[in-house]
Amino acid sequence: MGNTSLYSKAYLGYNNRTQDFSDEFRSGFEIGANFFNKKLWLIGRADIVKSLKNGSLNAQNSQGSIFANNIEYTSLGGEIAYYFTKKWGASLNYTGAINGRIIYAAPSISFGVFLDIK
Repeated sequence: MGNTSLYSKAYLGYNNRTQDFSDEFRSGFEIGANFFNKKLWLIGRADIVKSLKNGSLNAQNSQGSIFANNIEYTSLGGEIAYYFTKKWGASLNYTGAINGRIIYAAPSISFGVFLDIK
């Protein structure tokens, strides 16, 4: 692993919601490693959202809005990013909730093309 680059990050946050929605505590972390002469990144991440249940709105509305109150979840995800050139690449991400309350249960799968402008 002599030429392997690694990184990690973590965050803690407080989401102060208005208009009678409950505030939220948010936390998460991410770790990544680079392989094959800086061509391939493998990334793992986790996110947690916890409602403080201090709002006065009903927990959910009849439309199943993403702006529902008291949403809580823990999600895990992974991403693969590959550089085709020194600046251009593509990524594939899969993230799913391992538990939750008042959320959509289906996993998220995304694909993208990126330009590295560092």
